[in-house]
Amino acid sequence: MTPDFTGMTISRVQLDWMVRLWTSGGGQFNLEGDVFVTHRGQAPVEIDISQSVETPPKILADLLGQEVTGVLVSPANDLAINLVDAQVACRVDPDYESWTIHGPHREMIICMPGGELSVWSRPTDESS
Repeated sequence: MTPDFTGMTISRVQLDWMVRLWTSGGGQFNLEGDVFVTHRGQAPVEIDISQSVETPPKILADLLGQEVTGVLVSPANDLAINLVDAQVACRVDPDYESWTIHGPHREMIICMPGGELSVWSRPTDESS
């Protein structure tokens, strides 16, 4: 169900009332729940998403160029984006959409309030 981002790199990062991560393969993550970034050997840091800044903080900027090693959705539908030297995690929010994945093949997954997932698959080519 989760699109495969393995081997893609984080190509753009934005803090704009959410954490937005774009991948080299055309994917995108919009993280609107409680977001934590953990760099190898360091404690997790919660990101304050209640702001919009032109230049993302260093902890987010350091994700640029990192290779994605996996994207995991827990049984509770928390999201973890594993990178070579870091992890970005987003927890389910009981009242708001927590996260959205835009896959590289136009698939989309939205974590709805409370953790229910809405999944859109890649459109099929009906002409073949």
